[in-house]
Amino acid sequence: MLLALSQPWMGLTLEADLQAGTVTVVHGEGPSSQLPVPARLLAISAPEHPRVVISATALVEDPDLFQTYEQLDGFLAEQSRLARILATGSVRLEVIGQEGEPRSFTLSPEARRPLRSLPPVFWFQLFAGSAGFLIGAWVFVLRSRDVAVRMFGVMSMMFPLFTVTAAVYSTRELALDGGLIRTLSALNQTGASLFGNGLVALFLSYPRQLVRPRWLWAVPAVFVTWLLANLFRLTPDQEWGAQLPILSEMLLALGCAVVQWRVTRGDPRAQASLQWFGLSILVGASLFVFTRVGSTLLGGIPPIAQGYSFGFFLLMDVGLALGLRRFRLFELDEWAYRILFWVGGALALLLLDAALAVLLQLEASSSLGLAVLLCGLGYLPLRNWLWSRLVSRRQLSDQQLFQALLEVAFAPAGEQRAERWKALVRRLFDPLTLEPVADEVRQVQLQQDGLELLLPPSASAPALRAAYPFKGRTLFGPQHLRLGEYLVELMRQIEASRDAYDRGVREERLRIARDLHDDVGARLLTALHQDALDRTRQSIRLAIADIRSIVSALTGRLIPAADVLADIRHETSQRLEAAGIELEWPIPPAEPDGAELSHHVSRQLVSMTREAISNVIRHARARKVEVTSQCGKEGLLLTIRDDGAGFDESAGSGEGLRNLKQRGEEAGGEVRIESGPSRTLLEFRLPVQERLYAGAERGHA
Repeated sequence: MLLALSQPWMGLTLEADLQAGTVTVVHGEGPSSQLPVPARLLAISAPEHPRVVISATALVEDPDLFQTYEQLDGFLAEQSRLARILATGSVRLEVIGQEGEPRSFTLSPEARRPLRSLPPVFWFQLFAGSAGFLIGAWVFVLRSRDVAVRMFGVMSMMFPLFTVTAAVYSTRELALDGGLIRTLSALNQTGASLFGNGLVALFLSYPRQLVRPRWLWAVPAVFVTWLLANLFRLTPDQEWGAQLPILSEMLLALGCAVVQWRVTRGDPRAQASLQWFGLSILVGASLFVFTRVGSTLLGGIPPIAQGYSFGFFLLMDVGLALGLRRFRLFELDEWAYRILFWVGGALALLLLDAALAVLLQLEASSSLGLAVLLCGLGYLPLRNWLWSRLVSRRQLSDQQLFQALLEVAFAPAGEQRAERWKALVRRLFDPLTLEPVADEVRQVQLQQDGLELLLPPSASAPALRAAYPFKGRTLFGPQHLRLGEYLVELMRQIEASRDAYDRGVREERLRIARDLHDDVGARLLTALHQDALDRTRQSIRLAIADIRSIVSALTGRLIPAADVLADIRHETSQRLEAAGIELEWPIPPAEPDGAELSHHVSRQLVSMTREAISNVIRHARARKVEVTSQCGKEGLLLTIRDDGAGFDESAGSGEGLRNLKQRGEEAGGEVRIESGPSRTLLEFRLPVQERLYAGAERGHA
C-alpha cells in the first residue's frame, strides 16, 4: 500500500484500446478536473523533458504479456520516461476532445496518490494473497508432518508474493519506474513459478506417494532453472521464458492427477479427494491460464483484469485445501458435477454464440438467441442424462422400489423379510460389504467420509453397515443418505400397515370363532338335546341362518334387508309362540327389496331384536307384541310395542336397555325407548345401502 501510494497522481482514469493503439481519458478529478472528458490522450511532456507520445501499450498491466524481450524493454523504457515526467511537478497533456481539435493542458500532479484512488482490483489482489496464505497456514497447522501438506504450504506462501507485487504495477495510474516494474515482475514470476512447483509436487505426493520425497526436488530444479533463464534473458522470448513454464506446470500437474486416479482405483476416499483437486484445477488454474496466458498465445482473446483473475487461483487453493482436509467428501459428487455442468453450459453457450456470429454472420442478438435455443434443446437433455448416470445412479423407479418394499414387508417369515431387505440394499447400493452392526443405530448415517452407510433395524433385520458402494467406485453421498432415509421410513409405514392388517385378521378370526361358538354352537347344542323333531329342525334352521350370515360377512356381500327382516320375523314368531305371547307383525304390501344391509348392521339388528324380545318374555308379562317395519332410502325403521307392565324411565334403565342403545350407536343408528303403564315402545333406526350403489360391490365380492 505504501509503495502504491508513494507515486505521483494526476487524477486521471484512463482506458486503452489495444487494437486501435489509443488511450482515452474517461474521468478526471483533482489536478485534472479541468480536462474535457472523454478525450483522447495524445502525449505528455514537462520542462526539460522530451515529449512522449502515449500509446496503448503504456497501460498494459502485466509486462509478462509481451512476447519478445525487445517489446518488454521498450515498455520499461517508456514507463521510466513517463515516471520522470510525472515526478517534475508540472505536466503538459495533449488531448483531442469531442470537437476533434488538439488542445493542451498544464497540471500539477500531487506528490502522493490518495487512498481513495486505489481501485477495487487493488484490494481484491491483497485479499486473494492474504486469504490464500491463511488457508495454507490452516491446513499446515493441522497436518504439518504430511509431505503433501508441506507442498501445499509452499504453494500458499507464494500467494502474497505474486498477488501483492502485481497489485502495485497493475493498478498504476499511468506509469511507474521501469526498474521498479521489472523488480516487481521478477518477484511475481518467482511466486507464480514456485506456486506451480508446489502444485506439481502436491500431485506427486497425494493421495498416493508416486515418487520418493527426495525426488520432489527435481521439480524446482527444472522450473527454477527455467525461471532464472528467463530472468537473465537466456530463453528465445517471453513466450518460452514466462508463459510456457506456467502452462507446463499446469499440464504436468494434470498429468500427475491422471496417474493418481489410476493408482487409487478401489479407494473411493482417495478418488473423492482427487475430485476436489481436479475440480479446483479445472475451475481455478485452467481458467486463469486460459484468460491470461492463453489470450497471448492464441490471440484474439481479450484478457480479463489480472487482479480479478487471481480469484481463480484462490478458488483452486480452497479446493485443494478441502481435498487435503477430506472435507465432506461424501457431498462432493453431487455439487461438483453441478459446478461442472454450469461451467460447461456457460462455455457451450459462449462458444456456440461466437461460432454462429462468425460462421453465419448473424447479429449479436440473433446469434445469442439461437445459441440459447440450441443449448436448451441439446445441452440440457445431455446434462440430465449425465446426471442420472453419474450422480443419481437410481437402479429402480419409484414404482419398482415400492413393489420391492412390499415384497420385503409381506414375506411369510421374519428371516425371509430380513434376507429380502438385505437383497434390496445390495440391489440399490451394490456395496462390497454388507454386515450387521452390534451397536445401536437409530437413524441412517454416513460414516468414514462417506465410505459407509449405517441403516437402523428394519424388516426383522438388525442394523446394517454397507461399505464401498457400487463396488468401491465411489462414496455414499447426500442422495444415498436421502434414499436410505426414504427406504427406512417407507418400510416403517408398510410394516405398520402390515401389523394393522395382521391385527385385523386376528380380530376377524376371533369374531368368527365367537360367532360360531356363541350362535351356531349354541343352536346346534340346543338341537342336540331337544326331543321334538320340529324344534330340532327349527334350531338347525336358525344355525344355518347364522352360518349364512357369517359367510356373508367373510365374502363382503351386502344382505337384502327383506331377507334379514324375514329371518327375524320367523325367529321372533317361534320364540313368542313358545312363551304363549301373541305376535302381530304384518307383512308390508311391498317388500323392501331396494335396500341392503351390511353384515355389521344386520348382526346388530338381529341382536337388538333378540334382546328386546327376551326382555318382553322375561320381564314385561305381556300378552301381545306388535312389530312394524319400514325400509327405504332414508333407512330402516323397526318398531316393537308390547302391552306389558312397562317400567319407570326416571329410575334408569337396566343393562339390557343400555346394550340396545350402544348397539344402535355402533351400527350408525339410534334407539328410542318409551315406557309407561301397560305399554312399552322400542324404535330402531338403522342405515341401509341402496342396491343401485351396492350392486357393483356385491358383484365384485
